[in-house]
Amino acid sequence: MLADMAENDPKTLVRARAIEALGKYKKDSYKPLFLKSINDSSYSVAGSSLNALGAIDTALALEKAKFSPVSMLRERSQMQVPIFYSLMPVKMILTPWLHDLIIYLSETRSS
Repeated sequence: MLADMAENDPKTLVRARAIEALGKYKKDSYKPLFLKSINDSSYSVAGSSLNALGAIDTALALEKAKFSPVSMLRERSQMQVPIFYSLMPVKMILTPWLHDLIIYLSETRSS
Protein backbone atom coordinates (compact mmCIF):
# COMPACT_ATOMS: atom_id res chain seq x y z
CA MET A 1 0.00 0.00 0.00
CA LEU A 2 2.78 2.44 0.92
CA ALA A 3 4.68 1.62 -2.28
CA ASP A 4 1.52 2.21 -4.29
CA MET A 5 1.08 5.62 -2.66
CA ALA A 6 4.73 6.46 -3.37
CA GLU A 7 4.27 5.67 -7.01
CA ASN A 8 0.72 6.69 -7.86
CA ASP A 9 -0.68 9.29 -5.49
CA PRO A 10 -1.59 12.50 -7.36
CA LYS A 11 -0.27 14.68 -4.51
CA THR A 12 3.48 15.15 -4.62
CA LEU A 13 3.87 15.60 -0.87
CA VAL A 14 2.06 12.33 -0.23
CA ARG A 15 4.41 10.57 -2.67
CA ALA A 16 7.43 12.21 -1.05
CA ARG A 17 6.38 11.17 2.47
CA ALA A 18 5.61 7.63 1.32
CA ILE A 19 9.09 7.41 -0.24
CA GLU A 20 10.62 8.71 3.01
CA ALA A 21 8.77 6.00 4.93
CA LEU A 22 9.88 3.29 2.50
CA GLY A 23 13.45 4.54 2.74
CA LYS A 24 13.47 3.82 6.47
CA TYR A 25 13.11 0.10 5.70
CA LYS A 26 16.42 0.17 3.76
CA LYS A 27 15.26 -2.59 1.40
CA ASP A 28 16.91 -3.10 -1.97
CA SER A 29 13.54 -4.10 -3.40
CA TYR A 30 12.52 -0.41 -3.33
CA LYS A 31 15.61 0.74 -5.25
CA PRO A 32 13.84 0.76 -8.69
CA LEU A 33 11.09 2.97 -7.26
CA PHE A 34 13.64 5.37 -5.75
CA LEU A 35 15.62 5.51 -9.00
CA LYS A 36 12.49 6.25 -11.01
CA SER A 37 11.29 8.89 -8.57
CA ILE A 38 14.60 10.78 -8.62
CA ASN A 39 13.52 12.17 -11.98
CA ASP A 40 10.18 13.41 -10.70
CA SER A 41 9.39 17.05 -11.46
CA SER A 42 8.71 17.65 -7.75
CA TYR A 43 11.73 18.61 -5.66
CA SER A 44 10.07 16.94 -2.67
CA VAL A 45 9.72 13.61 -4.44
CA ALA A 46 13.17 13.78 -6.07
CA GLY A 47 14.86 14.76 -2.81
CA SER A 48 13.08 12.10 -0.79
CA SER A 49 14.05 9.53 -3.40
CA LEU A 50 17.72 10.53 -3.28
CA ASN A 51 17.70 10.38 0.51
CA ALA A 52 16.02 6.97 0.50
CA LEU A 53 18.43 5.67 -2.13
CA GLY A 54 21.33 7.01 -0.07
CA ALA A 55 20.22 4.85 2.84
CA ILE A 56 20.71 1.68 0.79
CA ASP A 57 23.34 2.65 -1.80
CA THR A 58 25.29 5.80 -0.97
CA ALA A 59 27.61 5.64 -3.97
CA LEU A 60 24.72 5.36 -6.43
CA ALA A 61 22.82 8.14 -4.68
CA LEU A 62 25.83 10.45 -4.97
CA GLU A 63 26.18 9.63 -8.66
CA LYS A 64 22.48 10.21 -9.30
CA ALA A 65 22.64 13.48 -7.36
CA LYS A 66 25.08 14.77 -9.98
CA PHE A 67 22.45 14.35 -12.68
CA SER A 68 19.11 14.94 -10.97
CA PRO A 69 18.04 18.09 -9.13
CA VAL A 70 21.56 19.32 -9.74
CA SER A 71 21.11 19.13 -13.50
CA MET A 72 18.02 21.29 -13.18
CA LEU A 73 20.02 23.73 -11.10
CA ARG A 74 22.76 23.83 -13.71
CA GLU A 75 20.21 24.73 -16.36
CA ARG A 76 18.99 27.55 -14.14
CA SER A 77 22.52 28.77 -13.48
CA GLN A 78 23.16 28.95 -17.22
CA MET A 79 20.21 31.34 -17.41
CA GLN A 80 22.12 33.72 -15.12
CA VAL A 81 20.03 32.91 -12.04
CA PRO A 82 22.32 32.92 -9.00
CA ILE A 83 22.93 29.35 -7.86
CA PHE A 84 22.07 30.26 -4.26
CA TYR A 85 18.50 31.08 -5.26
CA SER A 86 18.27 27.93 -7.36
CA LEU A 87 19.26 25.86 -4.34
CA MET A 88 16.68 27.31 -1.96
CA PRO A 89 13.85 24.79 -2.63
CA VAL A 90 16.25 21.85 -2.61
CA LYS A 91 18.06 22.90 0.57
CA MET A 92 14.91 22.50 2.60
CA ILE A 93 14.31 18.86 1.69
CA LEU A 94 17.73 17.24 1.37
CA THR A 95 19.80 15.68 4.10
CA PRO A 96 22.93 17.60 5.07
CA TRP A 97 25.34 15.33 3.16
CA LEU A 98 23.39 15.71 -0.05
CA HIS A 99 23.00 19.44 0.40
CA ASP A 100 26.78 19.71 0.93
CA LEU A 101 27.36 17.74 -2.27
CA ILE A 102 25.13 20.10 -4.25
CA ILE A 103 26.93 23.13 -2.82
CA TYR A 104 30.30 21.57 -3.66
CA LEU A 105 29.23 20.78 -7.23
CA SER A 106 27.86 24.28 -7.76
CA GLU A 107 31.05 25.85 -6.40
CA THR A 108 33.33 23.73 -8.58
CA ARG A 109 31.19 24.55 -11.60
CA SER A 110 31.43 28.30 -10.99
CA SER A 111 35.22 28.25 -10.51
